[in-house]
Amino acid sequence: MKILVPADNYPENHWVKYDHAHNVDYMEFSTGKKIHGDVASVIFNVKGRVSIASIKSYDYLFSDGPDVVSAHCARLLRDKCPEDIQLLPAKIIVNDEVAGEYFVLNILNKDFAFDMKNCVYVPLIKTMPDGPKKFKKISLLNKVPAFDIFRASESRFYVVLSDRLAQNLEAESVKGIRFVPDLDEL
Repeated sequence: MKILVPADNYPENHWVKYDHAHNVDYMEFSTGKKIHGDVASVIFNVKGRVSIASIKSYDYLFSDGPDVVSAHCARLLRDKCPEDIQLLPAKIIVNDEVAGEYFVLNILNKDFAFDMKNCVYVPLIKTMPDGPKKFKKISLLNKVPAFDIFRASESRFYVVLSDRLAQNLEAESVKGIRFVPDLDEL
């Protein structure tokens, strides 16, 4: 298994801003459930010194809401793990111009992935020691996951992939992400 993280060269100004006023609550995308209803397009904005060409050079875009994938990445995910994802149309507005074809990646599964004996963490809320955790180091379990892409049950903000899917995405040169077996000093 591997944890999905931004590529080392992923520019800070390429984090797209989720339009909280016009979209569904962004937390809905971290529950591991399908988004139902009429979702015409999920809107994101990018302002400042960034061009559409620069944004379009990445297949995976990070945001302050759900992540966004290019048509190339969406096609690969549909082919490799169609039951694990939901893709919703995304509208990325870069300095008042609309960037090409993008999709919000809604990951539909959760599973245990962290080797808690080797992870370092503290309670996110001190009065709830068994509640949510803030991880300082993450080690993954040594297992074959039930899904190719899923959210870690231990912290739904981490996306985990099977080795097979990570290798497929690397082989297809998906730009903007890398895959790591663990995270240290978070």
